Amino acid sequence: METQKNQLYLENLGLDPLPTFHYGTDYTELEVLVKKYKYLGLGGLTPIFKDKKKLINHFSKCFNILNKNKTKAHGWGTTAYDILIKFPFYSVDSTSWLSGGKFGNIVEFKNNKLKSGNWNGNTKKLNYKTINKFNIENYIKMSRQVSLLWKERGISWD
Repeated sequence: METQKNQLYLENLGLDPLPTFHYGTDYTELEVLVKKYKYLGLGGLTPIFKDKKKLINHFSKCFNILNKNKTKAHGWGTTAYDILIKFPFYSVDSTSWLSGGKFGNIVEFKNNKLKSGNWNGNTKKLNYKTINKFNIENYIKMSRQVSLLWKERGISWD
């Protein structure tokens, strides 16, 4: 309810923020949003981010409503490959790629899997810019693969 109040307040100021449906909100609110907006965000996922079963259940309910109304979705903080291949997000974002610069972890997208780590301790010796560049390149590879997969399934955002 507060989210909708904030949305209307900003719109009345002449702004065009992306409306967002938060986890924990009654799904009837999402049904209201899809009648007014053709593109919205799905957020508030922190409480269930590590519980894949709850996350998948939540997204299943959301995309059931979104797809019926042909509404595009942005996944706030959503870049897990296994989620992206299950649900046809229009766009997503997260700061995961930055963990390389913070913690010396690299992310590699290989064989349709995104894995991260500090392999052999060697990444700690690399410059954070080098690590972040490598991570960005691998997230781009993953993004292209996900887009190709959805295009093969008949969903394209071109």
